[in-house]
Amino acid sequence: MSRFHLFILFLLMGPISSLGAPQPEERLDDKIIKKNIEIRNKIDDVAKSVDKALTGKDAIDQENKTKITIRNQINWGEGGNFLYTPHLDLKLHLPNLERKWLLKFSTYDEDQESRGVNKNRLKTTPIRGGDYGGGVGIFQKLGQINAEFQPRIEFRGQPQLSYILRLTSQGKSENIIINPEMQFFARTDSGIGQFIGLDADIPLFSTFVFTLINEEQYLDRENNFSTNNGTRLGWEYSDYVGQNISIMFESSSRPNYHLDRYTVATAVTHKIWKEVFHYTIQPYFAFPRNLDFKGSPGVNLEILFIF
Repeated sequence: MSRFHLFILFLLMGPISSLGAPQPEERLDDKIIKKNIEIRNKIDDVAKSVDKALTGKDAIDQENKTKITIRNQINWGEGGNFLYTPHLDLKLHLPNLERKWLLKFSTYDEDQESRGVNKNRLKTTPIRGGDYGGGVGIFQKLGQINAEFQPRIEFRGQPQLSYILRLTSQGKSENIIINPEMQFFARTDSGIGQFIGLDADIPLFSTFVFTLINEEQYLDRENNFSTNNGTRLGWEYSDYVGQNISIMFESSSRPNYHLDRYTVATAVTHKIWKEVFHYTIQPYFAFPRNLDFKGSPGVNLEILFIF
């Protein structure tokens, strides 16, 4: 056998011998995160193509903010059935089209669920679905005030228009953080309203935060004034697991000002894979006025798949 043949045989023996060597098995976590990144990159490519088609410019080099969230909600209250409701939330970022605008499409009105007193109130029923729509958000910083204006159109049998103007700020001292917020909102089917919140965060330790909640809201068409007052203690076990305990008192002025309900709840959030798969489980006791303030247990579960 010539030296040339020996050299070729030596080169072939390397790859052949490596075929028999045990290969490290890829972990399930790595497979899921790898597949999630692939899907995100494809979504980002589609967003860049849309942006370029509308502006004629290549996408600017910045972090991908386009996001799809599949939201699964399960709610159960004493004496009722398990209710399951899925939702889709798409936030499409088109940086060249408008640097300060964020185009959103979703199967529910997320602003209505997080608007005003609804934000801190215990949800005992799923978010209303079937409201397909979209809108643009205009963001501007005015000194120490963050201004956000979001007009929206949705379709639920017939077109519905809404808008929300949100003004937020933050004041800090050594032992307390105050978060003032003001909202003005309107919908063609439910009229106009305003909200004022003056919540305060008191850090106790590096991972513990005690929150005082003080909020009021007025709805013009219903002529209804409502308030939230309560406390919440939240802490982080790690970067992936957190928990909070809250007690909330909800009041309204219809037919006259009175306590509607108070609730005691705890919520545990586990980010199994950050920005990929999260879930929150929230057992609670509700004490509503229509049950003579007798305790009624229940549990909420929310599972998020993020791309």
